[in-house]
Amino acid sequence: MTTDFETYTIEIFKTGRGYEAKVIFNDGFVGYPDIISENEKMLIKYIDDYIYEIYEQATDPQNDNYSTLFYIAGYNGNLQTEYKLKALKDGVYMS
Repeated sequence: MTTDFETYTIEIFKTGRGYEAKVIFNDGFVGYPDIISENEKMLIKYIDDYIYEIYEQATDPQNDNYSTLFYIAGYNGNLQTEYKLKALKDGVYMS
């Protein structure tokens, strides 16, 4: 996958649902991945693992319509469920 960013910064914040993140890419785009965890380190790991998909979501003009999980697994509902269940085992909620 080709991207226009070289680096990114992750800002973590605590909400009533757990830790959430804002990802700021060096090219000016900002992503708000639908990834939440009570474990801050695990949240960062998932963001790092799926940074290209988070970037794709952040740069997509239709991004309000699709979750981060969609960018990871596409239209395949079974695959989305697999990713979601694996994440839950790691203490991470993805939508």
